[in-house]
Parts: sequence; C-alpha cells; structure tokens
Amino acid sequence: AKDVLQVQTGNGLTGNATLMITDATGRQVYKKEISLQQGSNTIPVNISLLSSGIYYVRLTNGNNSFTKQFLKE
Repeated sequence: AKDVLQVQTGNGLTGNATLMITDATGRQVYKKEISLQQGSNTIPVNISLLSSGIYYVRLTNGNNSFTKQFLKE
C-alpha cells in the first residue's frame, strides 16, 4: 500500500468495530471506531503519513478480532 489502505470485511460482521494499525514493534499508529453495515464493507484508511515498513491492521468486532500484515511503500 502507498497512500490509502483498503480494508475489506466479510459478510458476517455488523455493528460497531475498532480498526487499529500497529507498527512492527507493536506501537499503535492509528485507531478509528467504525460502524459495519450488513454485507461486505470497504474501509479506506489514509496511510500516507506512515513511514515505509511493515504494519499490522486489526479489526475488532465484539468477540471477533482479525489481524493482517501489510507493507507500506
């Protein structure tokens, strides 16, 4: 990803959720409360101010938590 990270969710997630990005050392660099609608969701995240490197995006919705790694160019 370069300037905008597109975070996509599956069909089963609805309601309030937290989207968080951490760097490779575990330091939180971004956090946003979001509302997920029925069906799949695409959440654009501006990452243009982040330094190049490896990051982790975590989406937490109730008892569900999903984490994916991405590379900021």
